Order: sequence, then C-alpha cells, then structure tokens
Amino acid sequence: MKKFFYAVFIIFAIISACSSENDKTLYDSAVKSIDEEKYELGITNFEKIISEFPESKYRPIVLFELGKMYQARLNKKTNEVDSYKNSKKYFSMLYKEFPKNKNAGSSIFMVAFIQANLLNQLDSAKVNYQKFISEFPNHSMVESAKAEISNLGVPPEEIINK
Repeated sequence: MKKFFYAVFIIFAIISACSSENDKTLYDSAVKSIDEEKYELGITNFEKIISEFPESKYRPIVLFELGKMYQARLNKKTNEVDSYKNSKKYFSMLYKEFPKNKNAGSSIFMVAFIQANLLNQLDSAKVNYQKFISEFPNHSMVESAKAEISNLGVPPEEIINK
C-alpha cells in the first residue's frame, strides 16, 4: 500500500511540475511578447509574476517595466486614468519593496511626475518630489524634480513664457 501511495505521489508531482508555469517561463514569455509588440500579453504575464511569485528574482524588473508600460498606455484595454493609476502603483511598489534597487529613485520620481502631470494630485506630487530629492540627492533627475515643484499647478503656457 505504501508503494501505491508513493507512486501516486510521484506521478502527481511530475504532472504538476510539467503543467505549471514558473516565474522564469512567464518572464521569458512576457519579454518575447513585448519584443513582438504583443503588449497586453506581456503585461498579463508580468502581472502573473507579481501575483503568483511574490519572491521572484524578477519582481523588481517586472515592477519597473509594468510601471513604464502602463505610463506609456501600452495596454489598450485599460482606460487612460486607470493606466496612470496602475503605473503609479507599480512604481510605488518597486520603491517601497526595493528601496536600494537601481530603479528606486527613478520610480519615486515617476510616482510624483504621474501625480503632478497626469492625475492632478499636486499635494501628493510635492511630497513625493521632496522625498525623491531628500533620498536621492545625487540622482540625475534632482534638478527636474526641483523644477517640477516650483511649477506645480502652473499651466504649460506660463512655464514656456518664463
């Protein structure tokens, strides 16, 4: 009887291993889809990595890529505001979960940029720009963040006329 249960267990394990996706498979598939400009499929596979593999080594890369893809509105099934909200969400996740990641500074900057320029969340944008400047004082975008703060709420025409 033990042999029977052992055999069933082995067969179940083999079937499960063969049929289930892993984070590397999903990542490779997403990258291939994006290379082929099948953005929605790429986004879907990246989002599966985020939801199904929270400890994946690909997580910081995927969070940053999802932030960029939603900010660029590459998922045509998502409306404009939701796309920007998703972008902000993924950039925020990267910054919070991986504060030492090479893209953490760019991510908090992008959160502030999206809040200021795309979602009209000026108070939150100012807080995040200030956080960015404080935490990443040597980042190449610090001067841009300072300019953004000084121009929050100013119409583009007025900025150009300055």
